[in-house]
Amino acid sequence: MKKLKCIAIDDEFMALEVIRHHSQKIPFIELLACFENAIEAIAFLQQHEVDLVFLDINMPDITGLQLLKSITCQPVVVFTTAYAEYALQGYDFYTVDYLLKPIEFDQLLKAVNKAQHFLQTQKTAPTAQVSTPSTHISDTILVKSGTQIHQIKTAEILYIESTGNYVKFVTPHQQVMSLFSMKEVIELLPAQDFVKIHKSFIVAFRHISLFEKHQVKINDQPIPIGKTYREAFQQIVQSRVAK
Repeated sequence: MKKLKCIAIDDEFMALEVIRHHSQKIPFIELLACFENAIEAIAFLQQHEVDLVFLDINMPDITGLQLLKSITCQPVVVFTTAYAEYALQGYDFYTVDYLLKPIEFDQLLKAVNKAQHFLQTQKTAPTAQVSTPSTHISDTILVKSGTQIHQIKTAEILYIESTGNYVKFVTPHQQVMSLFSMKEVIELLPAQDFVKIHKSFIVAFRHISLFEKHQVKINDQPIPIGKTYREAFQQIVQSRVAK
């Protein structure tokens, strides 16, 4: 897996240290540099190829948004801010997420997963925040469970089940619990391969062995089809039936 080349820009030294510490735990990103001075960061961006920028919105000399408007390159952006009211101001750019300080590792990991997904599926269509199905989807995702980080192949995921604030990734070999919302999970998965059929279940279409009116079966495990999802799911199934 190609590493994402990243930089972090923040006028607070400790905020940069948190990002540096967290990034060392993620094997597919390379933190090239950290900048407290936004002007120095602009010069670096003009001279180096950067995939992802962790960018503070509220800086004294130049804001994060002003910085983005001043550069010609278009890296993917994860905004960082201590103020929730700034969090929605950055979505005119290639913004995949925003993180409220103090930044927790779980949140940064989710943001990096989103950035990787975006680079491989969405950057060719910058006006869209929701991707269309693509064959160039990442074949793995990183999932934090307790103190461990699991690298899961998307092709091996049978289904995902929501349990409270957590989701369970089920593969033939393991079950991994992680702190995700269903919305966050569906954004990380290839749209052509996974479908939400119930408020608590996302299933891998390729692993469904039996389709019934009120449920499907995967590895002999019955999974209910929610009433509000039934019609849309049936349309998907019919569109794939061999004729």
